Amino acid sequence: AEPRTAAEVAGRSLLQLLGKSPDDFVGIEWWCRNQCALMGAHFHYDTALSGCVQTGSGELSAHCLRPTFSSVLYLGDVGGPTVIVDQVADASGQRCPAVPGCGCAVGTKSNRWLAFPGDLWHGAVSFGAAEKNPTQQRFVILFSYWKDAAPAPPSCQIPNFADYRPVCSISPASRHLLPAGEAERLLRGTLSSDRS
Repeated sequence: AEPRTAAEVAGRSLLQLLGKSPDDFVGIEWWCRNQCALMGAHFHYDTALSGCVQTGSGELSAHCLRPTFSSVLYLGDVGGPTVIVDQVADASGQRCPAVPGCGCAVGTKSNRWLAFPGDLWHGAVSFGAAEKNPTQQRFVILFSYWKDAAPAPPSCQIPNFADYRPVCSISPASRHLLPAGEAERLLRGTLSSDRS
């Protein structure tokens, strides 16, 4: 689907930083997160739950249920770092290696984009308990890039903004819905500036 919001344009444009084209992917899943920085984000694997398939032995298969790339676009400077470790889960749910051997922590900074292989264990460290304002908000847009298979509806679908209350014409957030043609103009501008 053609992008209709600034987040959708950003998701496509950010792929170019990895030397990839949006045409190489069957789906770009995105969502916004606004939560108290003190909460952090539990460690997890990005997974397409709607696409789970059972194997002949009755086990859930994790193959093709992980995005090719996962990423975080930080919209502010508040919150603890995102931590990624070198641990994946196989089709039976076994973690490999059993104990991570290494990892990295990437600090929150406005306009920083973190991208990593989508099958890695990751989370965000809670932050702020000793700060003056421990309830400050952490704002991010999360993107998952799916090369071979995208999550099925209702987990991943093209939104109908005409009826979607958070972005419909009567919502204060409607200003984030791009006018007709604006997304295409932004994409052309991004592509042309990268090639010059």
